[in-house]
Amino acid sequence: MSKVGKYELVRKLANGGMAEVFLARSEWMGGLAKTVVVKRILAPFAEDPAFIEMFFAEARLASLLSHPNIEMPKRGNLYSVNEANADGFPESYRTYLSRLRSRGYGSRYIGSLVADFHRTLLKGGVFLYPPTKKNPNGKLRLLYEANPLAFIAEQAGGYATSGKTRIMDIEPETIHERTPFIIGSRTEVLEFDEIHNAAAMESATG
Repeated sequence: MSKVGKYELVRKLANGGMAEVFLARSEWMGGLAKTVVVKRILAPFAEDPAFIEMFFAEARLASLLSHPNIEMPKRGNLYSVNEANADGFPESYRTYLSRLRSRGYGSRYIGSLVADFHRTLLKGGVFLYPPTKKNPNGKLRLLYEANPLAFIAEQAGGYATSGKTRIMDIEPETIHERTPFIIGSRTEVLEFDEIHNAAAMESATG
């Protein structure tokens, strides 16, 4: 493929009526590489001043960050889970939630995955979508719900687990594979892992 500036176009991601979107790559010193997404105006519009200005205005708007360099707090004081289903949670989840409440954690649950995660990303704490008796594998999809948010969380210093495995380490077997999901500040999520793993070991040896 061709190049756009210093970026070599790797593959086309989308083709619209006025522009194309590519995955692109730039080699740095020391063998490092930077991967970006590049949007290229199609030839019929490339010399239209009005369209070019609209294109750059869109790019300027997209580049405005409300929270640059986000870092998730190492610990929060909120937990987020649908407690209406608590009777169906595994015992380790109920133990963990009880411990958080005993330490004064508040409960905030909107019921929208992205909104609940956004609050957790900014304020810290933990969001949980546990398995239940009705849905033993959880309900959230690994590939297009859990994985993207886990990636964002870890880039901001947080962590995400299924209760058994780090979310980013799970190798999907099907497109719509589901997983339990615990994500948030590293301190809270690792504490959950300790409680959950201890309960699993006790169950295995008991």
